[in-house]
Amino acid sequence: ILGPFVASAEPATEAALIRVDFGTGMLHWSSQAAEPAIARVRAALQALSAKAHDPGLDGRTIARGHLVLALAYRAQNDRAAAAAAIDQMLTFARAWAARDGSAEARYWVAIAHEEGAQQARALAGDPDLALRSQTLARDLLRALSAEVPTNAAYRRELFYSSFVAGALAGGGPNDGLWSPTTGDLAAAEVAYREAMALADQVAARDPNDVRARAEAAATRVAVGWVVLQRDSAAALTLLEPALAELAALPEDLRVANSAHDEWFARCATAVARARAGQREQALVELTGAKAFVARYFPDGVETLQCQVFEAEVQAALGQTDAAAALLDQLVSALMVKAMTGLGLQQS
Repeated sequence: ILGPFVASAEPATEAALIRVDFGTGMLHWSSQAAEPAIARVRAALQALSAKAHDPGLDGRTIARGHLVLALAYRAQNDRAAAAAAIDQMLTFARAWAARDGSAEARYWVAIAHEEGAQQARALAGDPDLALRSQTLARDLLRALSAEVPTNAAYRRELFYSSFVAGALAGGGPNDGLWSPTTGDLAAAEVAYREAMALADQVAARDPNDVRARAEAAATRVAVGWVVLQRDSAAALTLLEPALAELAALPEDLRVANSAHDEWFARCATAVARARAGQREQALVELTGAKAFVARYFPDGVETLQCQVFEAEVQAALGQTDAAAALLDQLVSALMVKAMTGLGLQQS
């Protein structure tokens, strides 16, 4: 439709054409189509940089374009291109913030730092660098949430940022279990507790919002897991009510999302019970956890992750030989999985 206007020098038309490229790239990325997303967003950014005048595009559209570019390159494991994209996003967002000092501009600076953290974690395996970037984002978002307390997006992003900071500092549910961390459990607990407080506030506003209840329970599981590393009895006071809340959620929500938190809660509770000397309850909880994982994740990595917890239960109950044998089996299974993923065969 806009083809006949491509050569137009009329500012409104130029802006519309650039906006179409941005929008089309974002649509491609919404379908996880990295290549066409990159092509269209790059075309938009190149057209924008070639203009001698400001075509009047809003900062949010441009910032989102930079973010899509960074996400798409990260999906392709292109570390250099992803890093360059996020540097460009930071440069743009900081210049925007310097011009008008707006809350939205500072919000996009925070988003850029968050993506920088994800790149450092996923592409570089550097939890220290990732946590530094995440902390910058979290500090900005905390200030924005205090400055504009009615903005739900800022509070939502602060919740997410705090949860990720907890995972980077001390590990935790889902991908946090086997991801590199800084090993700072105290910092992890502080971050997870901030996320829990924010989630509890949202859940308290509407007791019928089951998704908010699920998130509040999930953050309680994360706090409980960190506390478990120092105090099993205290961990149970967090894990037990969280598990009860997760188990009471509607089945469709469990299938779509919360099952990832529930299996972790079940396994962590089994470990906590074993360490607290509750042998029979620990074994019953472990059996239920294994059945849950087999039901919801029959072919998932959760089956292997659950074995780590099973070994911890065995060790806590004095069955150290059985725990060591189980971990040896787990290492062998992971080697096979890794080599298969790389297209290699074991000799």
